[in-house]
Amino acid sequence: MFEDLKARIAVLLEAGTYQPQDGYELLEMLREQINEAQDLNGEAPQDLLDLQKAVTEKLNLPPTS
Repeated sequence: MFEDLKARIAVLLEAGTYQPQDGYELLEMLREQINEAQDLNGEAPQDLLDLQKAVTEKLNLPPTS
């Protein structure tokens, strides 16, 4: 299931069907994918959590809980 979520994100970004306008939009997309993974399996893939943290830091936002 996690691999499916990661693959969907990669396809969206690589295919050009989803090009976030800025880091905030990317962060929102990551949050949606993380929430979906948590709803399905109770936990999110660590690589998505790491990417969310990196984007959050890059935007100088407070960490998510």
